Amino acid sequence: MAEAPIPRPGLLHITAVVITIAAAIGSLGWMLYTGRHNHSVLLMLLFAGWVLLPFLGLLLANRSSRRWQSPHPRNLFILMLVISIGSLISYSGILIPAGRPRLSPGAASASPSRAGRSPAIR
Repeated sequence: MAEAPIPRPGLLHITAVVITIAAAIGSLGWMLYTGRHNHSVLLMLLFAGWVLLPFLGLLLANRSSRRWQSPHPRNLFILMLVISIGSLISYSGILIPAGRPRLSPGAASASPSRAGRSPAIR
């Protein structure tokens, strides 16, 4: 028995795959730029996995979508576009309000408030 031919990818399919790959690279770039002052290789590798795994999942779902029925692959391609574009927007920092100060690397080591100190230090 002959197998059904695999349909050729359409414009939406090609666009979704290309944008997903570009967004994975772009998101990884934004993550590396944001963590450029971090000297922990292990932490950067963990964050890289955190950033890249959703894109890998989308590309694996795309690969298995060849066997799906008609409307479902189209929904996957739209989801790939939405997640990819949303990820790039969120990692770029565009969503941070203009008046809100960004945390500096030393922000976590700021001096504690007087209320938290013991009476002997005052």
